[in-house]
Amino acid sequence: MRDEFSVMFEESDFAEAFKPPPRSRRATFALLGVAALLAGTILALVLAYPQARTALVTSSLVIGLLGAVVLAAALVAALLVAAPSLRKRAARSTLDNHPGMREPVNYCFDPDHFEVRGRYTQARYP
Repeated sequence: MRDEFSVMFEESDFAEAFKPPPRSRRATFALLGVAALLAGTILALVLAYPQARTALVTSSLVIGLLGAVVLAAALVAALLVAAPSLRKRAARSTLDNHPGMREPVNYCFDPDHFEVRGRYTQARYP
């Protein structure tokens, strides 16, 4: 018995494929815990030592480093906001620049073989 079906790829299929795999809840909580611990430690040091408060306001090195951290955080936030449109653009580019991607891909199954056929490709596997 031979079974066949065809698939037409769309932009949304590729946009979904470009998404990173979801992070586990445990990893998310661990990452948030480390960030909270680091922020709490910095806050405790600034509150506990007057020299740290003075350096935070007067030291050009600390002010420069703080600016670099704020800039890096802003760039990461901008990338996270722009990620969906960048994935859509990459999906559109994939479909536009690879011939045959907008045409159907045929899959055939029988007890002995698995076959994939596109406009420009054909593969048969035992």
